[in-house]
Amino acid sequence: MFQLFTVVASKDWIENTKKKFPAHLIDHVHFQYSKVGIGTYNGQISYY
Repeated sequence: MFQLFTVVASKDWIENTKKKFPAHLIDHVHFQYSKVGIGTYNGQISYY
């Protein structure tokens, strides 16, 4: 079976999505929270 990994900058989004995710698939999804910074890279706005 597959595994889905997602990195998100919103704890609220993670909790909301977990509540709506089909129960038979939730064991295959790995949600990770990460703080997001903003800056520039090669003159372009970038998130990291």
